[in-house]
Amino acid sequence: MRILSIKYFNTNIEGPPVLLTHAEDLSTLPFLARMTGSAGELLLFISRTFVERTERGKCEGCRDGEYIGWIYHKHNGIAGVVICDQEYDRRVALTLIHKYMNIYENKTVNWDWETYNKDNSKIDDELQNLLIRFQSPKDQDTITKINKDLEETRVTLHESIDKMLDRGTKIDTLVDKSDDLSRQSKIFYKKSKKLNNWCGSCIIS
Repeated sequence: MRILSIKYFNTNIEGPPVLLTHAEDLSTLPFLARMTGSAGELLLFISRTFVERTERGKCEGCRDGEYIGWIYHKHNGIAGVVICDQEYDRRVALTLIHKYMNIYENKTVNWDWETYNKDNSKIDDELQNLLIRFQSPKDQDTITKINKDLEETRVTLHESIDKMLDRGTKIDTLVDKSDDLSRQSKIFYKKSKKLNNWCGSCIIS
């Protein structure tokens, strides 16, 4: 059971959601994917895509390959996304999203987060430490509970990214158009997808 990344976005501005803060643990991914930055770029691209397709007030999940994304888009326009393997417990993933969402919103330095219009690519040390703690979900599940509003929210699970997108839209098309992905990352995505695993042990020649 493993979490790869957790990211928070502001959806109150025009255009694509803006990355507010994030943390990640890519140690289980292929060396080349980590060293070239392809893995990190793909996680950002997929997380942002998830948020764009999830309505406010909803929790959704999207499974693709061996990984799954859990998204909580709050009514006030802040959205959190956890990307993890399919063995990771959904309830704990949503607990993590909501836990740090409250921490972030309550920090005085973030009082105007709704106006942020540029990505913050810097790793959040506090969130990074929390992610590390949540790598053992059984330990965290004994001391944490999902907030009542999450418990009462119906979670929709999509079987693939393409099924989550608008009718007629394909993830490959979004990859080609994405500003989040470098040319190398687009090549990495297409080659790894042929193996049915966008972040698996593929080799980029």
